[in-house]
Amino acid sequence: MALTTTVNLAVIAQLTVARDLSTLCDPTRLNYRRDLADGDGAGQAEDALGAALGLTKVKMLAIAADTNNSAAIKVGNAGGANEWSAPFGAAGQLVQVAPGGLLLVAPTSAGYAVGTRKTLRIARTAAATYDVVIVGAA
Repeated sequence: MALTTTVNLAVIAQLTVARDLSTLCDPTRLNYRRDLADGDGAGQAEDALGAALGLTKVKMLAIAADTNNSAAIKVGNAGGANEWSAPFGAAGQLVQVAPGGLLLVAPTSAGYAVGTRKTLRIARTAAATYDVVIVGAA
């Protein structure tokens, strides 16, 4: 099974200020695109078709917290023996994702190594809903 992935991010902002005779606008646009190399999905979590995955590299991680969550979720490395720490740093390093927030980690197209430390920690203090998307390579 082959997987081809493109990550697109578009940020569009416009600064406006009203003046006597007109409104001045200063639009800004940032477009980001990264094509990730083809990979296959054999041996770890599950892909969208239910097949097992065996990722050795993570090329993109996105976690979106639902707007109805009552508290932030915490993502990262809580210091366990098999916890994946590559984007988060040392033991105990966690990133908070507020309700309605998005965490996007997209290193170079080479990705972050997974190795034997492959557990991603997601902690919460109350019931929470969130989506996780991981794009990787075997």
